[in-house]
Amino acid sequence: MLKLRSMFLTLAFLIAIVPRASALDPELIAASLPERFDGIYIWVGEDGRQDITVTINRTTVDAARQVLAFGDGQYIYDGQTLHFSMVWQIEPKSMRVEIWETSPRSDVEFVNDGSHIGVISEDLSTVSAVWTTASNGQQGTLVMREAE
Repeated sequence: MLKLRSMFLTLAFLIAIVPRASALDPELIAASLPERFDGIYIWVGEDGRQDITVTINRTTVDAARQVLAFGDGQYIYDGQTLHFSMVWQIEPKSMRVEIWETSPRSDVEFVNDGSHIGVISEDLSTVSAVWTTASNGQQGTLVMREAE
């Protein structure tokens, strides 16, 4: 029993000293954001799923203490690939994330009139968001995990 208690206290100490992305530390979030995420996107009311991969190329903290991340991504759907640029804005206190997709590079039809709004987990490994198209309200669900 004493050995188990000692192991528990050691584990608690290690957890306390290991740096992690605190919901109040934008610099740590910016420095710790994974470089790559993989996931899926599904339009509400449609059967097809789109695989998505995104790469974060640069992060910064703006004057309002929001974390900004810049990168590139690609959707793969029905044998076609669409490349795009993106900007993320993370609000450190709530871990709310908004993602804008820009500059599509493909002949595939691409809707970028809107944004994904959702949350990123405190360990920065998972993003769950809902896309809403500004012009018509059409929505879709995005779920991504840190790539292995």
